Amino acid sequence: MSLSFFVPGIPVSQGSKRAFVIQGKDGRHRPVLSESAANLKPWRAAIAYNARRAMIDAKHSGWFHREPLCVRMRFLFLRPASTPKIRLHVVRPDVSKLLRAAEDALTAVLYGDASQIVAATVEKAYAGDLEGAGVEVTVGKVE
Repeated sequence: MSLSFFVPGIPVSQGSKRAFVIQGKDGRHRPVLSESAANLKPWRAAIAYNARRAMIDAKHSGWFHREPLCVRMRFLFLRPASTPKIRLHVVRPDVSKLLRAAEDALTAVLYGDASQIVAATVEKAYAGDLEGAGVEVTVGKVE
């Protein structure tokens, strides 16, 4: 059993965490972590929303409980006019950070934890004439 869906939009990578210290009302200093990617929250929300919609549309029985999973993600970017007609997207962001952002967005939506993913196929490419930017996602049980 697997579930496939498309999320339109410009893919955003997980990015790095920034750490800084704030002073609380009690005068104590506390460390705070924040994501450096500005559009990460809306991108994760779009992935989660589209995953929920796909489950409803497919009459999927619910999320995957503790099963080993495999994922396939194809991140599609718009081709700048100055870029030669190549298919693969060979500039930033890197696939591992794109994958991590999408995996985290699907946690508690399709599965309990990203550690359930035992195999992943990830690709970055430029969108073709008929498709827009976004990510194609397939999540399934390992058979």
